[in-house]
Parts: sequence; C-alpha cells; structure tokens
Amino acid sequence: MPDTISVFRSPEGEAQYLAAYDAALKSWPAPFEERYIPTRFGETHIIAGGPQDAPPLVLLHGMSFAGLSWASCIPYLNQHFRTYAPDTLNDLGKSHLWQPVTGREDFAAWLVDLFAGLQIERP
Repeated sequence: MPDTISVFRSPEGEAQYLAAYDAALKSWPAPFEERYIPTRFGETHIIAGGPQDAPPLVLLHGMSFAGLSWASCIPYLNQHFRTYAPDTLNDLGKSHLWQPVTGREDFAAWLVDLFAGLQIERP
C-alpha cells in the first residue's frame, strides 16, 4: 500500500478527529456497515446501509464534511435505497489518500473507480 497523504495538520489532530468520528458513528440512526473501496487515488471509506437489493444511492457530502453529514436523512433514505455515504478523498473523514485529487478530471476518475468498486453500473 502506498504512503497515505494526510489532510490533517498533525497526527494528534487526526487521532482526535477519528475518535470523534467513531463516537458520532455510534449514534448513526440505522444499521450500517463500513467498507473501504480501493481507487487509483486511495481507499475510500463508505458508510453503507439499507436493503441490499434496493436501488443504490451515493450520497456525496459538501467540502469540509464527511459521510457522517447524511445521518439525519438516513432513516428515510434507507427505507427506499441502498445508501452509500463515502468520505470524499482530499477531505475530512476516514478515507486514505495516496495521490491528491487535483481537479475535476481527477474527481470524475475517482467517482468512476468508486462506482466500479460498489458495482454500480449506472448512476
């Protein structure tokens, strides 16, 4: 595995953030599983939930947030969809960045890899 590029200023800050993330995840309002999807830019952390056979719904968060930002919507969405809340690479969260995502083309390539890893053929 390549070296991870951290978005945090210090290892201590990263450890504090990840502890707070895990604490928040304990109050996730529906059953879920955590997964890591490999991409050319790194491993993307996913919070997945909802029925396995439901239509997929990938929930992309805003900048400086993480997949956790979807918690209030999850109880409703999981009734109708198989939800995937990734922690976007180059941002806060539990994803492991190996190569910076530097523009729209890189972001699109990351999404292609993510959808392939989730076995989503049509967005």
